[in-house]
Amino acid sequence: METDMTILSSFLHRHPSIKFIRLQFADLSGILHTRLVTTQYCLDLVGKEQYATVGGRSMLHAVNDALSPIAPPIGLCELHPDWQSLRICTFASGHASVQCFVWDTYSEEPFHLCPRRKLVDKLIEWESKLNVTFLTGFEIEFVLLDSSGQIPQTVDGISAWSTTAGLRGSSLDLTEDIVEALEASDISVVLFHTSAPNQLQIATGPMSPVHAIDALMQTHECIKHIAVRYGLHATMAPKALPDSLATGAHVHISLQPPSKRESFLAGVLDSLPAIMALTMPSYDSYHRVTGVQCGAGTLVAWGTENRYVPIRAIRAGRLELRSLDATANFYLALLAILAAGMRGIEEGLPLEAADCQVNPFELQEEERRALGIVRRLPDNMKESNKILKESTVFDETLGTSLKRQYIAMKEVDEKDMSELSEHDRRAWFVKMY
Repeated sequence: METDMTILSSFLHRHPSIKFIRLQFADLSGILHTRLVTTQYCLDLVGKEQYATVGGRSMLHAVNDALSPIAPPIGLCELHPDWQSLRICTFASGHASVQCFVWDTYSEEPFHLCPRRKLVDKLIEWESKLNVTFLTGFEIEFVLLDSSGQIPQTVDGISAWSTTAGLRGSSLDLTEDIVEALEASDISVVLFHTSAPNQLQIATGPMSPVHAIDALMQTHECIKHIAVRYGLHATMAPKALPDSLATGAHVHISLQPPSKRESFLAGVLDSLPAIMALTMPSYDSYHRVTGVQCGAGTLVAWGTENRYVPIRAIRAGRLELRSLDATANFYLALLAILAAGMRGIEEGLPLEAADCQVNPFELQEEERRALGIVRRLPDNMKESNKILKESTVFDETLGTSLKRQYIAMKEVDEKDMSELSEHDRRAWFVKMY
C-alpha cells in the first residue's frame, strides 16, 4: 500500500504547477470548509505525521453559524487528509484539493462527528459481511443569479426543462467551461441541460459512494467558482427565487448484486420519513415536498420511471432517490440511505408497496392503500427532526454523539430560520449554498 508521502509526492511530480493544497471538510450543515496550505508546508506536515487543525465546534454550526446549547465550549479537531481523494482544481490555477476526515482530539472516539469516516467504515463492513457494493452518481441542479440576486438579463433565458432555449449564449459557455474543468479533474460528466425555468443541471457519472461525494464537493465548488468569472452567483439553495421551482439534488444508486434490490428498497422506504431529516435537512427544503412532477413527492412510495414519487426505479439494481438537496451533508445523507437499505437486506424486509405508475398525490385514499401507500412524508423541518429524534433505526450507524449533536443543531437552525422573513431566510441559503 502506498504511503501518504508517496501519494502526495507522486501527485506533485505529475502536476508541478500546484502551489496550494485545499484541505477540505463538510460540516454537519453540509457547508464546505477549506484550509489552504502551501505544497511545501503540506509536505512538511505529512513528513512529520502532523495535521492542520480547526476548532472543536467546527462540525456543529447551523446555516446561520449558530450553535446549539450542547455544542462543546472548547476543543480541537485535526484534519486527516484522505490522499486517495487528491485532485487538481482546474478551475483555480495552481490549486489541488483533498477531502479530510475530522478527528476530535478531545474525544475517546475521535471520529464520532465525522460522517465521511463512518461512511467509509460501513461500506467496508457491508462488502465484507454481505458482499454488497454500490455505485452512485448525482444530478446537481443550480440557479444563476446576478449581483443583485435576480435572474440575469439575457436574450436567451432558461424557460423550461431540457429546452435548447437557454443554451445558446453565455449560459452555454459557462456550463461548457464547468464541464471541461470537471473532466480535467477526472470527474465524469454524463450530461447537462436546462432543468426548469432559470435552472440548470449537471449529472456526474457513477463512482464508489465516497469518491462520488468527494467529486460532488468539487463539482459544487467548480460551478460556483466559474460562475464568478462570468460575474454571476451560482447557488444550489432549495428556494433561490421566490417564483421559480425549488432546487434539489438526486442521487442514483446502483446495487450489486441486483437481486437484493427489493429488500434494499423496502428498507429505504421503511425509514424514509426519518431519512429526510438528513437528506432534506433545512427549513426551505420542504418547498419540494409536493405532488408536482420532479419534486420530492408527498408520500412514501416508489415507481418505475415515476418522477412523482421520492424513489424512482430505473432498471434492475438501480434506484434514484429524489428527496435530497444541497443543504445536506452528503456523506451523512448517503450513510443513512444505504444503512436503511442494508437493514432491509439483513432483515429480509418484504417490499409491501407496489410499483406506482401514477401520481399517488392525485389518488383517493383507498386507491393508495391498494398500492400499499399508507404513509405521508414530513412536510416541514420540525416534523422530520422529531421523527429522526424518536427513531432508533440509525442509532448504531450514526452513533449517540453524532445523532444528539445533529438534532440539537437542527433544532436551533429550525427555530432561527422560522423567525426570519422568506426574503431573509432565502438570502442565508443563497449565500451559504
